[in-house]
Amino acid sequence: MGIGWSCSNEFSTSEGGSLRCPRTLGATGVRLILQVEDAEAVAGQAVAAGAIVLMPVTQMFWGARYGKLKDPYGHEWGINEQVEELTPADEAKRAEQYFQKP
Repeated sequence: MGIGWSCSNEFSTSEGGSLRCPRTLGATGVRLILQVEDAEAVAGQAVAAGAIVLMPVTQMFWGARYGKLKDPYGHEWGINEQVEELTPADEAKRAEQYFQKP
């Protein structure tokens, strides 16, 4: 499956519309997170389709390969590939170590 972007047509309130793309607003209030089997491949497809990398896919403290992207309309996407299942205690320990980084 390839990646394609869309944003609903924006109509004025007089036309019954209220939806605005994040690109129009200059910000977004949400991040859509996809759980995938190959984070690097999905991120690569997204970049090839026009996404901008906000955070490269990297190993995270919760046991996942994770990255953040912004699509051409301004929507933010999290790409998550869970590679380890951690106990809550192990995740908490890793989080503490992660946030102590300089």
